[in-house]
Amino acid sequence: DIEITDADLASEDGAWPSSEEQLAQQRFQVLNRLIDKCLLYLEASAQGILADSEEFDSALLINLETQNDFETSGPLTPQEARQLEQRITRSIVVKKYIQQLCGQPIEIEEAELRSFYTDNAEIFATPEKLRISHILIKKNSPDSQQRAQMLRDSIHSKEDFDKACSECSDCPSNLKCGDLGYIRPGQLIPAMEDAAFSLKTGEVSSVISSVHGYHILMLTDRQESVPIPYEELKDMLRARLAVMKREVILARHIKALRQKYGARIQILDENYNQAL
Repeated sequence: DIEITDADLASEDGAWPSSEEQLAQQRFQVLNRLIDKCLLYLEASAQGILADSEEFDSALLINLETQNDFETSGPLTPQEARQLEQRITRSIVVKKYIQQLCGQPIEIEEAELRSFYTDNAEIFATPEKLRISHILIKKNSPDSQQRAQMLRDSIHSKEDFDKACSECSDCPSNLKCGDLGYIRPGQLIPAMEDAAFSLKTGEVSSVISSVHGYHILMLTDRQESVPIPYEELKDMLRARLAVMKREVILARHIKALRQKYGARIQILDENYNQAL
């Protein structure tokens, strides 16, 4: 007895992709999330779970403050008010049901925790860091690229790099021999990052072009990725594993509800037939 409309889809997830294929796929995903919520509400109601007046008033206040459900320039119409009341009530009931379903403490053995740490060792490590020095020649004249290349050809040592940087670089870092400090993956534009992480310590890159100008990089130090000790991560890992186990419990339960109530799900818009 619950209708899901295009407006519901829009309010569920307002950031829609631009391509038609991605848009259709995301609409199916959002619709399925809404269907899952309806199934959870249906089962919760069957088990006698209700939203009391205090819970409703608190949720209504939060909802009106954040305006998540209705964007309106004036008072709600009677129909909008009923829809809002129903939506808030369903949300409260579903949250209470999920808490009842998944809220019990989950015991995780030490062996399982250590196995999770070992199996994902590459994730539980500090990122590799590079210390980079930088020369920039801005694209402010027709011979900028030629000047950058001639400058690169003149560099054969750190002393050469420092001299070229202090005399020719258009980057403010020229005041400290071009030193940019330590950088991590994702902090430089892709072309510069690819070049930087391919260098050996003391090595100078070729000229790299970007919208900002022509760049010459020198790698002065490299700090390798280091595993984070298990003891430092143990509590975080335990919490993460517990969340994952609860997600599995909920996913399995929703799958069972799909089988139990599948015949009661009706897609009236043929554009969404692929959603199920």
